Formats: sequence, structure tokens, C-alpha cells
Amino acid sequence: MRRRATDDDLTRTVGVMERLAERGRITSRMTRDDPMVHELHNMGVALPLQGSERLGPPMTWAMTDFSAQLLKRTVQLCTLSRNLGSHDRLLRLAEDIFDHMWRRRIRDGEGAGLWDNVHAAYPEAEIHKRRVPVSWSITERVTEVMVQAHAMYRQPPIRSLELTELARALLSESAHLLGNEQMEPAPSDAGRHGMQLRNIEVKLRRARTLVDEQPGTAYALTLDVLGQLDSLARAREAADRGV
Repeated sequence: MRRRATDDDLTRTVGVMERLAERGRITSRMTRDDPMVHELHNMGVALPLQGSERLGPPMTWAMTDFSAQLLKRTVQLCTLSRNLGSHDRLLRLAEDIFDHMWRRRIRDGEGAGLWDNVHAAYPEAEIHKRRVPVSWSITERVTEVMVQAHAMYRQPPIRSLELTELARALLSESAHLLGNEQMEPAPSDAGRHGMQLRNIEVKLRRARTLVDEQPGTAYALTLDVLGQLDSLARAREAADRGV
């Protein structure tokens, strides 16, 4: 995050994140008497509090937010990645981890709608409920994830050079066919033909404005235009045969 890693760095990191989710039993099934569920998610990782020994017995802080932390970092990496393959893998992983976190919400009683109910994600595991059902650290972490996800989706989508070239080629063909259609005599249909052509022009202008930033959308709009132009051409051919 600080040194703006390259896409190669991020691509290597994707595999690490996927492996962490698998080893943490987030995207893989737990085994019989699986210690990972109890030790990682229920009891948490013991973090020594440096300096506490000067005031009394050494103290530790139980970190139970592995899943929420992994989700947050996955979304952050997804925000940084501009590689389509890596971005797609990270997005799928984030969705899987979020599904896991959503199952761990407290459904009723104190703290309903907040976190953390580990047993809901691992109903077959022998997990003793904590005395304090609400984990503010995990709830805060999930909130941070939502803020990060908002920042990710506010970014422009990753552009595909191949799709941009295809969209430009379709735009060129559509503009040519539209000009050809406009040269044909207008049928006597109470102006419907003219309205169709104006609608096609509006879509083409929209596609041209989006082709650099959203080539996929421009591609879809232009395909629709080509379909409409082909319908007009077939209708004219059918009318000519009828005459």
C-alpha cells in the first residue's frame, strides 16, 4: 500500500491471500476436530502486550478478527490491482470471505446485526460462546471494509485494450451503416423511422463518450445499434420484395 506495488507483486500476493483463506477454513471445509476453527476464530491469536510485565504478570491480547482483517486486505489489494485476472480473483475471494463474515453476524438478542457469532459459520464445531457476544473490533473492521469497498467501486473500471479496439471497430461499422440508412428514402410510417434513427444516433454518441473509460458498455451499446440497423435494413428489403 505504501510503496504502490507493481502488478507482478500483486499477482504473487493473490495466491498468498487465497491460501490464507483456505488454511483459515474460510473457503475450505473444516476437518474432524479441526483445531484451526477454535484456535484462530474462537480463541484468537495471542498477541503479547510489550511492557505489561513492568506492571504485573505479562498480558496478551486475543486477536479474533483474522477473517475481517483478511477481508479488509483483500479489498485493499483489489483496489490497487489494475490487472484483470488478479482483480477478478481478488474480487471473488473478497465475496467468499464476506459471505463467511455475514454468516457470523449475531441474529438475535444483544448486538443483533453486529459481530461475532463464530458458531453460525461453523455449526458442527464445538465452540463455547464468549461471555461478551459483541466484538467491537470485528464490527469496526467490517465497517472499514465497507468504506474500502466504496472507495474501490468509485474508481473507474479496469480498461481492456482489446475490448477498446473491438468497440472502436464496431463504432466505425455502425456509423457507416447509419449513414447508409439515412440516405435511403424514408417510409411513410408517421415518423417512426425517423425516431428510430434519432434513437440510434443518441446511443452512438453515448458509446463514443464511453469507449475509452468503459469499453465494455460502449461495446454493448454499439451491438444494440447494429441490431437495430439490421432490423431496419431487413424491413426495407422485405418492403422492396413486396413491391
